[in-house]
Amino acid sequence: MVGSSRGASAQAALTFESAAVIVRDMPEPEPAGLRMRRVSRSRTWGALAIATLALAALYSWSYGACLGGFFHFDDFWVLSAAAHIHLQSPLDVWQFFRPVHGFVLYRPISTLLYFYLLHLFFGYDPTGYHATQIAFHIVNALLVYAIADTLLLSRVRALAAALVYATAPGHAIAACWMALFTMTGTAFFYFLGLWTWLRFDSRWRVPLTLFVFCVSLLASEHAVSFPIVLTLSAVLLAPRCTWRDVVREQGLFYLIAAGAVAAKVYALRFNLAGTFPNLAAQVYIRTGYAVTANPLSLLRHLGRYVGFSINLAYELSERDVWALAFGVLVVAAAVATTVGVLTARWTARRVRIAAFGLDVFIVALGQVLVLQAHLYSYYIGIAALGMSLALIAFASMLPRVGGGAPIALATALVVAHVWWSLALVKRSDEFTFLNDFSRSAAAWLYTVGSLTELQPVDEVVVPRDGLTDLVFDVGEAHRLFLCARYRVRTAPQFDSQSQQPGRLLVRQAVPFAQVPRSWAWMKQACAHQARH
Repeated sequence: MVGSSRGASAQAALTFESAAVIVRDMPEPEPAGLRMRRVSRSRTWGALAIATLALAALYSWSYGACLGGFFHFDDFWVLSAAAHIHLQSPLDVWQFFRPVHGFVLYRPISTLLYFYLLHLFFGYDPTGYHATQIAFHIVNALLVYAIADTLLLSRVRALAAALVYATAPGHAIAACWMALFTMTGTAFFYFLGLWTWLRFDSRWRVPLTLFVFCVSLLASEHAVSFPIVLTLSAVLLAPRCTWRDVVREQGLFYLIAAGAVAAKVYALRFNLAGTFPNLAAQVYIRTGYAVTANPLSLLRHLGRYVGFSINLAYELSERDVWALAFGVLVVAAAVATTVGVLTARWTARRVRIAAFGLDVFIVALGQVLVLQAHLYSYYIGIAALGMSLALIAFASMLPRVGGGAPIALATALVVAHVWWSLALVKRSDEFTFLNDFSRSAAAWLYTVGSLTELQPVDEVVVPRDGLTDLVFDVGEAHRLFLCARYRVRTAPQFDSQSQQPGRLLVRQAVPFAQVPRSWAWMKQACAHQARH
C-alpha cells in the first residue's frame, strides 16, 4: 500500500514537471481562468493599508495645491444644470437622466449626479469638490492595485503597477478639474467592473459586472471598450477559452455597447442642429469629432498617449518623430505578444499579462485615436491601466533581475514624477488654461459680490467674452455662489452701456491676487443678500 502511494506520488511529480516545462510559470487553471491565493486576511488588509498610504501620499503631494483652486470651464454649466434638479419624490430621480445637451454629451452619472451629490455635502465651496476628485483618483489607483494583484499574484508588483499608473502625466489635469469626472468616474466604474469580472467566479459574476458596465456607460462613452477588454481577458489570460462561452457570457455586453455607439453616432449625424442651435457650436463639434483613418496620424496620436502614460517619455512624445516611434513600438509589441499567446508559442503568465495590458492600452484609446482634433492628456484615465500592467509584466520577465525590476521601474517613475515631470506638466497649455480661467472666474465673482455689497442694484453689466458668458449667462454663477437676486448681464458692446439707477457697470475684475484665499467671502455675500 505504501509502495503504491510512493509510485503514484512519483508519477504525479513527473507529470507536474512535464507540465511546468510546457506551461512555464502559468498556474493551474481554475474555472475563472485565474488562480487566487489563499492567504490570511491580516496580510491582505495590511498590504492594502500600505498601498493606500503610499498612493494617498503620492497624490496628496502631487495635487494637494489643487485644493485651493476654483471651478473651471465646464464646471459652471454642470453646476447650473444640477442646481435645477429638485427631488421631492422617488420618481424625481429621473431628472438626473434627462439630456442637457442631447445625447452627444449624455453623461448623467459623471455630471449631474456627481455635482448634485457634491453640492449636498459641500455647498459651493470648491475645496470639498477638489478633495473628492483627488480621492477618486486614489481609489482608481487602488483598483489598479487590486487588478494587478489578481493577475500578477504579487502584492509588491501590484503596488508597483499602481504607482506606475499614478505617475502618468495625463492624470494631472483630471485630478484638478472636476468636470473631468467624465473620465475619472468612468475609469472608477470601468476598473471596478473589470476587477469583479477577473476576481469572482459565481453566478453573480455576469450580472454584477453588467450592472457596473451600464453605470460606467452612463458616466461617459469612454466605457464602450469594456466588452472588448472582457474578451481580451478571456482569450489572453485564461489558459483555456471557448468562443461559445465568450458569446454566452459577453454577448449582452456587446449589444449594449453597440446601442450606445449607434445612439451617439445618430445624435452627431442627424440631431446636432436640434441639440446645438448655435451654428458656431455645431461647427466646433463637427470639427472636433472629425474622424481620420490615416495610419501615420493614428500612430502619432498613440505615441502622444504613450507620453501621457509614462512620464519618462512625456517630453519626447511632444515631437512628431518620437511620437510616431512610440506608436509603432507599442503596436509592434502588442501584435507580437498577442500573436505569440494566441498561437501558444508563448504561454507564460507574464507574457499573457503583457499582451493583455498593451491591447487594453490601445483598445481603451481607440475611440479618441481616430479623432484628429482630440488630443487631451486625460484620455489615458483608463488606458494607463493597460500600460502599467504591460510595463510591470515586461519588467518581471527580465532575466536575473526580474524580481527587483518592477520595483526599480516604479521607483524610477516616482522619482521622475517628483523631481521634474509633474512640474513640466503643470507648465503645459492645459494647466495654463485651467489656472487662468478659474482664477479669472473667481476674480469676476469676487468683484461683483464686493461691489454689490456697497450699493443696492437690480442689474450688473459686464463685458461679454468666452469666460463671462459661460460663468454668468450659462452658469448663473452669481445666483449659485453669491445668492444674488440681481441680474448679471453680459454686453458684447460694453462701451455703449449707459449708467442708470439700479444698474452697476463693471468693466473689469480685480486682480486675482486681491481675492481672499478663503472662500468665506461667498458665504458673506449670501448672508448680505439674505439681510437685504
